[in-house]
Amino acid sequence: MKYLKSFRKKGHTGRALANKLIDQIELIKNTAGPRLPAIIGVENWTFIAGWSQSLPEMKVPGSNISLGSFIQFVKEFFGRAPTRIVGEVFFEKGQLYFTIRLSGKPATTISGKVENIDAVLLQAAQHIYKYTQPLILASYLYILASDSKDIDNRACLETIQQYLVSRELTENHAWAYGLWGVILSDQGNLSEALKKFQEAITINPRFLLAYNNWGNALQELKDYEGAISMYKKAIDLDPKHARAYNNWGLLLEEQKDYDGAIAKYQKATEINPKYAGAYKNWGNVLHAQKDYDSAISKRAFEKVIRLEFEPAVWS
Repeated sequence: MKYLKSFRKKGHTGRALANKLIDQIELIKNTAGPRLPAIIGVENWTFIAGWSQSLPEMKVPGSNISLGSFIQFVKEFFGRAPTRIVGEVFFEKGQLYFTIRLSGKPATTISGKVENIDAVLLQAAQHIYKYTQPLILASYLYILASDSKDIDNRACLETIQQYLVSRELTENHAWAYGLWGVILSDQGNLSEALKKFQEAITINPRFLLAYNNWGNALQELKDYEGAISMYKKAIDLDPKHARAYNNWGLLLEEQKDYDGAIAKYQKATEINPKYAGAYKNWGNVLHAQKDYDSAISKRAFEKVIRLEFEPAVWS
């Protein structure tokens, strides 16, 4: 009871906990969002909480705080009905147990230290994404694994594979196969990665990121002609696709064609003047040529200093 009283004194009412859960839901979306192509509609996806006051509270008298119920609405773009979400918090011997239920889905209980409520709610938010927007969750899990240098990416792969077997085929499957290919590339399994990029493009022949990453994998395999053909296909589909020019520049730089590489980096920065990565690569080439003092060299590195790096969109 002392933990419950302390918890309530800190303002952790059911409504407050629900709002904190929504904060964690937004954190996942905002972390994953820059890595997601528009195809999966992350920019069109909105989480809106609405409480149903008519439903009875589910609580254990004297020991439980209930979130009551709130409803997750997704825009009509997804063609889905609202999902009702109910949660309860239970305390026992200094541990906090949070049970989250989505309508029509299995409940899950997450435990943690009382003082780590945000971490518990973050796990609950991941559970919600697992059944509502698994590709956003996959992107988020990939970023976590990348930041920790974990090339295994088991949680991300499990989310992708579950999505692929549980949903009817849509263009979003292209994104799932594309990310699967990137994970295989990270693991050094380039032959299998190429198969996933091929599957992605078979589903969506205009999936630029798959062409880019296919090209990157071919470059690692020293198939330079094949890689260039992939970058060209991406550019043919979108002449303003700066990333393909940047990747093409990296290939030319690897071949010691410094003038050609600079031309590609310059094109990438003309298309996107805020492309810090392309400025950095441009500066690196000039440095390799011992062009330390030129105005172009200084401009390239000054741009990198001023600009924040773009989040890598699977490269």
